[in-house]
Amino acid sequence: MAALELSPADRKAHSLSAHRLNPVVLLGSAGLTPAVLQEIDRALSAHGLIKVRLAGAERDERSALAATITDALSCGQVQLIGAMLVLYRPKPEVEQATPARRPAAKPTKARQQTPAERSRYAPQERPKRPTLHSAAGRKAKKPATPR
Repeated sequence: MAALELSPADRKAHSLSAHRLNPVVLLGSAGLTPAVLQEIDRALSAHGLIKVRLAGAERDERSALAATITDALSCGQVQLIGAMLVLYRPKPEVEQATPARRPAAKPTKARQQTPAERSRYAPQERPKRPTLHSAAGRKAKKPATPR
Protein backbone atom coordinates (compact mmCIF):
# COMPACT_ATOMS: atom_id res chain seq x y z
CA MET A 1 0.00 0.00 0.00
CA ALA A 2 1.12 3.55 -0.59
CA ALA A 3 1.41 6.24 2.04
CA LEU A 4 -1.10 9.07 2.00
CA GLU A 5 0.41 12.32 0.69
CA LEU A 6 -0.57 15.41 2.69
CA SER A 7 -0.24 18.97 1.43
CA PRO A 8 1.65 21.45 3.63
CA ALA A 9 -1.64 23.19 4.50
CA ASP A 10 -3.20 19.86 5.57
CA ARG A 11 -0.10 19.01 7.57
CA LYS A 12 -0.23 22.33 9.38
CA ALA A 13 -3.94 22.02 10.17
CA HIS A 14 -3.57 18.47 11.47
CA SER A 15 -0.50 19.31 13.55
CA LEU A 16 -2.46 22.12 15.23
CA SER A 17 -5.32 19.69 15.95
CA ALA A 18 -2.93 17.05 17.26
CA HIS A 19 -1.27 19.39 19.74
CA ARG A 20 -3.84 18.63 22.47
CA LEU A 21 -3.86 14.86 21.88
CA ASN A 22 -2.16 12.29 24.08
CA PRO A 23 -0.31 9.29 22.59
CA VAL A 24 -2.70 6.45 21.82
CA VAL A 25 -0.13 3.75 21.01
CA LEU A 26 3.26 3.19 22.62
CA LEU A 27 5.88 1.36 20.59
CA GLY A 28 8.04 -0.40 23.18
CA SER A 29 11.21 -2.45 23.23
CA ALA A 30 9.63 -5.28 21.21
CA GLY A 31 9.56 -2.98 18.19
CA LEU A 32 7.00 -2.85 15.42
CA THR A 33 5.04 -6.09 15.73
CA PRO A 34 1.89 -7.07 13.82
CA ALA A 35 -0.13 -6.53 16.99
CA VAL A 36 1.16 -2.95 17.27
CA LEU A 37 0.35 -2.30 13.60
CA GLN A 38 -3.14 -3.68 14.16
CA GLU A 39 -3.64 -1.41 17.18
CA ILE A 40 -2.47 1.65 15.22
CA ASP A 41 -4.87 0.68 12.44
CA ARG A 42 -7.76 0.42 14.92
CA ALA A 43 -6.92 3.79 16.44
CA LEU A 44 -6.72 5.44 13.01
CA SER A 45 -10.08 3.96 12.06
CA ALA A 46 -11.66 5.21 15.28
CA HIS A 47 -10.03 8.65 15.57
CA GLY A 48 -8.50 9.60 12.21
CA LEU A 49 -5.69 11.61 13.84
CA ILE A 50 -3.47 9.95 16.46
CA LYS A 51 -0.15 10.23 18.22
CA VAL A 52 2.24 7.28 18.52
CA ARG A 53 5.19 7.31 20.91
CA LEU A 54 8.24 5.58 19.44
CA ALA A 55 10.06 4.93 22.72
CA GLY A 56 13.47 3.31 22.81
CA ALA A 57 14.35 3.89 19.15
CA GLU A 58 17.24 5.97 17.82
CA ARG A 59 16.68 8.87 15.41
CA ASP A 60 17.36 6.88 12.22
CA GLU A 61 15.23 4.00 13.46
CA ARG A 62 12.33 6.36 14.23
CA SER A 63 12.21 7.78 10.71
CA ALA A 64 12.41 4.24 9.26
CA LEU A 65 9.61 3.08 11.59
CA ALA A 66 7.47 6.06 10.57
CA ALA A 67 7.95 5.23 6.89
CA THR A 68 7.09 1.56 7.51
CA ILE A 69 3.93 2.43 9.43
CA THR A 70 2.68 4.95 6.85
CA ASP A 71 3.28 2.50 3.98
CA ALA A 72 1.70 -0.47 5.75
CA LEU A 73 -1.43 1.38 6.90
CA SER A 74 -1.94 3.86 4.02
CA CYS A 75 -1.85 6.86 6.33
CA GLY A 76 -0.04 10.17 6.20
CA GLN A 77 2.75 11.30 8.48
CA VAL A 78 1.80 14.72 9.83
CA GLN A 79 4.94 15.22 11.89
CA LEU A 80 7.72 13.40 13.69
CA ILE A 81 9.13 15.38 16.60
CA GLY A 82 11.51 13.50 18.85
CA ALA A 83 9.86 10.21 19.74
CA MET A 84 6.33 11.46 18.95
CA LEU A 85 4.81 10.50 15.60
CA VAL A 86 1.53 12.05 14.46
CA LEU A 87 -0.46 10.08 11.87
CA TYR A 88 -3.58 10.96 9.89
CA ARG A 89 -5.97 8.89 7.84
CA PRO A 90 -9.52 9.97 6.97
CA LYS A 91 -12.10 8.07 8.97
CA PRO A 92 -14.05 5.53 6.92
CA GLU A 93 -17.63 6.57 6.32
CA VAL A 94 -20.00 4.28 8.17
CA GLU A 95 -23.30 3.62 6.50
CA GLN A 96 -25.96 4.73 8.95
CA ALA A 97 -29.22 2.89 9.25
CA THR A 98 -32.35 4.96 8.76
CA PRO A 99 -33.77 5.66 12.22
CA ALA A 100 -37.36 4.70 12.91
CA ARG A 101 -39.70 7.67 12.86
CA ARG A 102 -40.98 8.76 16.21
CA PRO A 103 -44.43 10.16 16.68
CA ALA A 104 -44.48 13.92 16.85
CA ALA A 105 -44.35 15.38 20.34
CA LYS A 106 -47.57 16.80 21.67
CA PRO A 107 -47.51 20.54 22.14
CA THR A 108 -47.46 21.67 25.74
CA LYS A 109 -49.51 24.48 27.18
CA ALA A 110 -46.53 26.20 28.78
CA ARG A 111 -46.11 29.82 27.89
CA GLN A 112 -43.33 30.87 25.56
CA GLN A 113 -40.24 32.31 27.23
CA THR A 114 -38.82 35.60 26.12
CA PRO A 115 -35.16 35.67 25.00
CA ALA A 116 -34.22 37.43 28.23
CA GLU A 117 -35.78 34.62 30.26
CA ARG A 118 -34.00 31.97 28.18
CA SER A 119 -30.61 33.56 28.68
CA ARG A 120 -28.66 32.04 31.52
CA TYR A 121 -27.17 35.45 32.27
CA ALA A 122 -30.52 37.17 32.61
CA PRO A 123 -31.16 38.49 36.11
CA GLN A 124 -33.26 36.00 38.02
CA GLU A 125 -35.64 36.86 40.80
CA ARG A 126 -34.41 35.26 43.99
CA PRO A 127 -36.57 34.46 46.99
CA LYS A 128 -35.90 36.59 50.05
CA ARG A 129 -34.07 34.78 52.81
CA PRO A 130 -35.11 35.34 56.40
CA THR A 131 -32.73 37.41 58.47
CA LEU A 132 -30.69 35.50 60.98
CA HIS A 133 -30.63 38.18 63.66
CA SER A 134 -33.17 40.45 65.19
CA ALA A 135 -32.97 44.21 65.52
CA ALA A 136 -33.12 43.96 69.32
CA GLY A 137 -29.98 41.89 69.46
CA ARG A 138 -27.85 44.45 67.60
CA LYS A 139 -25.56 46.86 69.36
CA ALA A 140 -26.58 50.45 69.06
CA LYS A 141 -24.16 52.76 67.30
CA LYS A 142 -22.34 55.23 69.43
CA PRO A 143 -23.45 58.79 68.88
CA ALA A 144 -20.99 60.88 66.98
CA THR A 145 -18.91 63.07 69.23
CA PRO A 146 -18.26 66.63 68.15
CA ARG A 147 -14.63 67.59 67.68
